[in-house]
Amino acid sequence: MEKQYACNACERVFKTAAGLRFHALSHTGERPHKCDICGKSFGRTYALKNHRMLHTGERPFQCNICAQGFVASSHLTVHIRTHTGERPYSCEDCGKGFKSSTELFRHTYVHVNEKQFQCSDCGKRFKQPGSVKVHLNKCRSDSASTTRTHSCSICGKSFRRRGRLEVHARKHTGEKPNQCVMCDRGFRRVRQLREHLIQVHCARQRR
Repeated sequence: MEKQYACNACERVFKTAAGLRFHALSHTGERPHKCDICGKSFGRTYALKNHRMLHTGERPFQCNICAQGFVASSHLTVHIRTHTGERPYSCEDCGKGFKSSTELFRHTYVHVNEKQFQCSDCGKRFKQPGSVKVHLNKCRSDSASTTRTHSCSICGKSFRRRGRLEVHARKHTGEKPNQCVMCDRGFRRVRQLREHLIQVHCARQRR
């Protein structure tokens, strides 16, 4: 049987140790590859390479219909669909088609009634991840406290913010409040739900 490498933080499995190693960066937030021009950091070398083209103006992938250039072949592939009208990613709820899996993923929020995206710092919930990101910046600027005042009643681990304690507690309780709108599968973290939607439901559209 072929050896598989499982992530300890979520349920994703990889065929190679390198694949798991790269994936782990999404959990740790580590970005070891830094742009020498603007200082922005990235988790993978190819992401840094594509980013540097924004500074140099290089656009190696060119559309043969309108001559517009792109930094990545995947961007060109999605762009060409604006000319061809191809929409390979379809919503399972309403049938609407999209050029990319990213567009489909964003669209799924329209069918979500619950506020399933939660601020990791204070616990406030939102319907869309973009709203969480905006809120998080304000939430962190408002909180100057560095004292870990929120402790887990089960294992004793302490946290600076109540929201992080709530997410941690789910490891003990088994609670999975972030539910997939397509298959009703539940997840402890929003990140796990996001990866599930892209890897399972978006991938299914390509078969």
